[in-house]
Amino acid sequence: MTVSSRSLSYVLPHRSALRITAIAWITLTCLFASVSLASHNLADGSKVNMRVILPDSDTPTTLSRDDLAEMPEAEYLTSTVWTDAVHRYSGVLLRDILTSFSVDVDGGTGEVLLTAMDGYSATLPFHKITEAAPMIAFLRDGEPMPRRGQGPFWLIFPYDEDPAFRQETIYALSVWQIEEIRIRR
Repeated sequence: MTVSSRSLSYVLPHRSALRITAIAWITLTCLFASVSLASHNLADGSKVNMRVILPDSDTPTTLSRDDLAEMPEAEYLTSTVWTDAVHRYSGVLLRDILTSFSVDVDGGTGEVLLTAMDGYSATLPFHKITEAAPMIAFLRDGEPMPRRGQGPFWLIFPYDEDPAFRQETIYALSVWQIEEIRIRR
């Protein structure tokens, strides 16, 4: 039995089809490698940043996890409505961050606009910022919080300490994946 070259083209893939398949595999490999590198950078404190914008300024100051680690540490042992257990959250009180920028929380009216990576934002009035809460957490149980796990920065309250922290208004302020803190007067 003889097979014509025309019938073989249906059985054997054409060279251009092989070339397209190879290009697709190379593209996918590069895509997965870049995603892997991006997630690696999120675990490295020096590569994860959030912006702080002061009143009457559009020029942001960048804070990394390493910068925050140099400030006074705060810690809450609490459960949340978004996680399945009690965890130890470590970070810096929002009050201490604002103080490091010479923002007087007690000196009048003002607010902090927190914006997440996905565009979600919440406004926290100065009068809700105390010497004990809230905190910008960047570690959960001693480990950096991944982006898919409310990280790298999460405004968190000690929810288990007081029923006042277990309200919808407080939950709405609990912004995670914070990329920007804008102080407004």
